[in-house]
Amino acid sequence: LKFVFLKKRYALFPKSLRALWVLPLGGILIVVMKNLPHFSSGIINIAVFSGTSFFFYFLVAYKFKLAPELNDFLNKQLVRLNLKPLD
Repeated sequence: LKFVFLKKRYALFPKSLRALWVLPLGGILIVVMKNLPHFSSGIINIAVFSGTSFFFYFLVAYKFKLAPELNDFLNKQLVRLNLKPLD
């Protein structure tokens, strides 16, 4: 629904069809999140679940080059720190 809304309202469309890989990745992430343990502290839950989802999306987006801007930025920062890019 969000995709249709953005397309109709703002005429936004992903730059490439590779960006549509986010949909099945979101489904996989839901399954992973359902199987994570729940903690009694809400703050710990927020940290674990948001950290896991960020780490998952970040790695997948970087590895499959879903966001070229992300890859360029991260590679520049790694070179600046005298580290080898992850590609």
